[in-house]
Amino acid sequence: MPRRSERGFTLMEVMISLAILSIALVAILDMHSGGLRTHDYARKLTQATLLARGKMVELEDEAYQKDFSELGEVRTGTFEEEGAPKFKWEAQLLKPAADIDIQKIFALISQVSGDHDDSPETGGADPMQAMGPLFQPILAAVNPVIKEGFRELRLTVRWSDMTGPSELTVVTHILKVPGMPAPGSAEENAQLEAQQRVEALREAGAQPGNLPNLLPGGRPGAPLNLRPAFPPGSIP
Repeated sequence: MPRRSERGFTLMEVMISLAILSIALVAILDMHSGGLRTHDYARKLTQATLLARGKMVELEDEAYQKDFSELGEVRTGTFEEEGAPKFKWEAQLLKPAADIDIQKIFALISQVSGDHDDSPETGGADPMQAMGPLFQPILAAVNPVIKEGFRELRLTVRWSDMTGPSELTVVTHILKVPGMPAPGSAEENAQLEAQQRVEALREAGAQPGNLPNLLPGGRPGAPLNLRPAFPPGSIP
């Protein structure tokens, strides 16, 4: 009985198949390693964000409690106490230009609100810009206070991961006005609580002259004395 001829793969076909398989495996391995690098970067970025948030709160509280001259412009450190010694931080306390131009402020307000009078009686003049000279003396007095008490706090966190050196920068601004409590301080919370109680009494029908002292630790029956935003003598 005649035998059926059987034909196998040639050496050239086997080599081509192996080449295609090699290329596919290299692509798969590259995708896998890329995923690992991305995962490592995302994990450390999340950790750096949490570390930066805590350090920014600490630096901001320190900036409100101490004089700007005591802090210095550039400070560095690590997060070894937080259990992350491979993460480093650098804080910069900068003094930006804080000149206030009243005309630019009113022009911006006018653009946002769309408040522009094109009637013939006003000659198309912008009423917001026309009010600028009225507020110029006030801003001339407030401007020096803002210049001395305004700072930009820039915090940079650096680390290394599978993608290489990386960094995260966060920025906040600090405004210290003489006589004003620091944001989030116990003094500010006490003032806010007292103001809320005053509003509650006014809604209940109490007269302004009969409001008791509602500040914590205050003597009952003493007049209420809330600190103004700009105490006398704080503005030259």
